[in-house]
Amino acid sequence: MSILHFDRSRRPRFTRRTAQRLVLPCATSFLLGSAVAWAKPSCRVDTTREKVYRLELTVPATYCRKAADEPDCRDFPKRTPIQLHGLWPNYESGYPQGRCSQAECREQFGTAGRYCGYPALPDVYRTDWWPGLKDYMAGTAKCLERHEWVKHGTCSPMDPEPYFHWSLATTRRIADALAPLADQPLTRRQFNDVIRTRLPELAGSLRLSCKGGALSSVYVLYEWGPQPTRPIPTRESGSHFGNCRDPFVIPSRP
Repeated sequence: MSILHFDRSRRPRFTRRTAQRLVLPCATSFLLGSAVAWAKPSCRVDTTREKVYRLELTVPATYCRKAADEPDCRDFPKRTPIQLHGLWPNYESGYPQGRCSQAECREQFGTAGRYCGYPALPDVYRTDWWPGLKDYMAGTAKCLERHEWVKHGTCSPMDPEPYFHWSLATTRRIADALAPLADQPLTRRQFNDVIRTRLPELAGSLRLSCKGGALSSVYVLYEWGPQPTRPIPTRESGSHFGNCRDPFVIPSRP
């Protein structure tokens, strides 16, 4: 999960005072033989390293071309052709990773959701916004949101409720702007024109990846803070298209 290089002139300075505010609680651990057991999901973050947020979006129709047996791949079209994968705190190179014990975070297979044995997120599920935004979250049948919180969310200075609310509300804005483009051939110029018109605050900040001519993922880098702040532009004059060639498609079905 590496990130592209970004313009140092636009990165926030990471001061000692900022570091003190953003120190995250580490899990209480104890030695059991030679192994370390984590008491609860948590993340150890190097507060001396500069960080960014990476908002990672996925295209379920492209993903499900090779994962048709997953529960989330059974019903199409979905409410939106683009969904949230996760909000990832990244270092300039590499990223911190949250952990929890196997007893606390049990992966399940077969008919059970893969990550539904992870700790639930009651502060998220009981909000008044979750019913309206959960369709913008990928992998809910396998409780992917729980895995994303443990692995990435615990590495942020945010609590679960604002972490997912910001991520899903931002995803909805991007996904709704791109939804009318689904299933039609797009050139890079056309895509950039749509972004400038419908998402002017993100013009020149989207980074794309494709598989076989179909969009597979989109991500945006944001400056670090108590929550994501300004988008970090690409080095190109518009979006960064990676391996997406003219034309490419945002599919609504596998």
